[in-house]
Amino acid sequence: MGRVKKLILTAVLIGALAMLAGVGYIVYTMIFPGGELAKPELVAAWHEWGVVNETVTEIRSTIIIYNPGGYSATIESLDYEIYVNEIKMAVGHLREPASIEPRSNCTVKVSTLIDNTRIPDLWVSYASSGESIHVEVKGEAIVRAFGITFRVPLSYANDYTPEEKLEDLLDVDEPYNVTSPTGQVILTVESVDTSWGSVTNETTEFIHLVTVYNPNPVPVVMNRTEYEAVVNNLTLASGVQPLANLVIGPYETKNITLYTYLNNTLLDDWWVSHLTNDEKSSVVVKVFMVLADGTRLLIYERSFLVETDILEAMTYP
Repeated sequence: MGRVKKLILTAVLIGALAMLAGVGYIVYTMIFPGGELAKPELVAAWHEWGVVNETVTEIRSTIIIYNPGGYSATIESLDYEIYVNEIKMAVGHLREPASIEPRSNCTVKVSTLIDNTRIPDLWVSYASSGESIHVEVKGEAIVRAFGITFRVPLSYANDYTPEEKLEDLLDVDEPYNVTSPTGQVILTVESVDTSWGSVTNETTEFIHLVTVYNPNPVPVVMNRTEYEAVVNNLTLASGVQPLANLVIGPYETKNITLYTYLNNTLLDDWWVSHLTNDEKSSVVVKVFMVLADGTRLLIYERSFLVETDILEAMTYP
């Protein structure tokens, strides 16, 4: 009888061990399918503009994390930082935990704010880097399951360059005439080649190499130039450049270097107008020459539309 009890007890123990082994195997395959740790991973991320006002710009981010394991998990925290040309522009946090079902995606929505006073710094870096933007999103999510903590990287980077660069949009390749109010041709502008000059926190310099021809038998004397740049109805540049009565002789071709200066301290106002207009900016640049007798003539004018898709550079994958 005692032997039978021992056999029964042994059978029960073996059965229990087998059951535990089976449960352990199931848990193992849930956490380690294919023999590898089934860690949650970033699947996609995209962003859109939210509230935009004079002081802040909201970025609304949608982040999708996939759980490949056969277990439920909880995203306990999610933190990320957005850098543009190595300038920290925004910081985002998960406001409350989120659950991920087995072998499913979890969609997390995060809102973060950009301080608009950083926009001039962003512009300086953009102009100084040849009109390019390098965006880095750095962060991680903390996911917990079965008492195990997983760190899910959320870091990725992209580059953005506009289809048409600003200095190219400011160029002129086809000759045109500068006429007086009576219709007389005073000068012919053969070309305008624009390039970036010095860029500081306060101003952005544009250098315009203007090639002009005087088709008249008398000289043309230029006293100064006056310029203005209006973007989305905001005057971002205006000023005067003395020319000290520059003389262009009869039938003479001459290169004149003109300078215009953008007021960088106004760029946060432009930023608001650009985003609220679906990332579009209408640009009008005018330069007038003032002759020695005080006559004011339009010598250069460019108007064009600038369109951007800044958040595309923050999209993953």
